[in-house]
Amino acid sequence: MSKAELAKLANQLEVSLKLKTYLVGLKLFKKVEEMEEVKSREFGQKTTLCQAVTASRVFGWTLRVTKKDLFLLCAYVAGLSDSVSEKFMYAYGEVWFKNKEDALKKYKSMPHIPPEYEGLIISPLAVERIEPDLVLIFGTPAQMIRIINGLQWQNYERFQMFSVGETACVDSIAQAYISGKPAIAIPCFGHRRFGHVQDNEMIAAIPPGSIEGLLTGLEAMDRAGIRYPIPYFGIQSNVMKGMPPSYLAAMEESLEKGESEKGG
Repeated sequence: MSKAELAKLANQLEVSLKLKTYLVGLKLFKKVEEMEEVKSREFGQKTTLCQAVTASRVFGWTLRVTKKDLFLLCAYVAGLSDSVSEKFMYAYGEVWFKNKEDALKKYKSMPHIPPEYEGLIISPLAVERIEPDLVLIFGTPAQMIRIINGLQWQNYERFQMFSVGETACVDSIAQAYISGKPAIAIPCFGHRRFGHVQDNEMIAAIPPGSIEGLLTGLEAMDRAGIRYPIPYFGIQSNVMKGMPPSYLAAMEESLEKGESEKGG
């Protein structure tokens, strides 16, 4: 899919989901020299992956990042580094776990992008700078369930979600890249402290090949009256009055059939 086609789909998704920040793409590069062909800026400081993502999705910046720019755990998750020192993981464990051994257990269990790359670029899809490996969407839980519903509209599958706890880019970026399937994650402490992710936001990492199907599904449900924001019906209202007419017709038919079989 071309940059222009993705930009058009991104605009449609932003409107349909009423997103507050841009859809951004993430593209990995095997050589730093390849990144020079893309109009972008350096962050100019040591950064976390979530800081770079937020700067792109909020400010609209196209950012290039290399291994030397990224916090070491972020570089490992994003495929720019082949390991993290045991000493660091022990220090990490002193903060997050009862014992240091659990830190190593977590490290060994974390999926990460294969260390085949020297850099990455994060950019809003609307500016048409990159053909991304992943598309990142930040939104409320209500917007996330709309994304899931849209993805499930055709070729249904039950989505599985993961959480390593801290370092949630593992559950979104690394998981989606490795599996080739959409991944939704709860932002971690680092996302909130450094990336300024808000309390009501979640993350969806989606392969570009799934974006067109997502939009098709959302448009189909829009026509069926399932839209965002979701209108409240009322916790003390008669639930039957808020159901789609097709639900009621099917329920009445089932009840009539049941009574008929009972009478027979």
